[in-house]
Amino acid sequence: MNYYDELEVSTKASTDVIKAAYKAQAKKYHPDIYKGDPRFSSEKLKNLNCAYEVLTNSNKREEYDYLNKINENTHNTNTSEPQNTHSDSYDTTRSKSNDNFSQSKKSNVENDKDLDNFLKNVFIVILIVIFFVIPIIVGLSNQ
Repeated sequence: MNYYDELEVSTKASTDVIKAAYKAQAKKYHPDIYKGDPRFSSEKLKNLNCAYEVLTNSNKREEYDYLNKINENTHNTNTSEPQNTHSDSYDTTRSKSNDNFSQSKKSNVENDKDLDNFLKNVFIVILIVIFFVIPIIVGLSNQ
């Protein structure tokens, strides 16, 4: 599933256009209004919410677009992979994009933890130098 297709907007749509499209689609598929299968309505609303959450957040949208572009390039170069033609179900593109998106977020969190640990270690070294090494050097130079 492509988030832009889900909301029926172009990839260059502004946040205001995305919000308007989301409201229209959410109203159309709301369980109290939609006359079709309630399971389809529920699934459609989940997809709409997910698309809205990503496309209205500039950081998430940028990452989504980047991962989509990578996925398209990978998909275009690997012709031996069978293509899913079911438009109303989760396709392999969404699964791969979500996996890449999650892995990217996890790696960012891991990088943040590594940076935090590094900064803590630097702080400890600075304290050791200030409280132990400098006084020893000053004491030796006074003798």
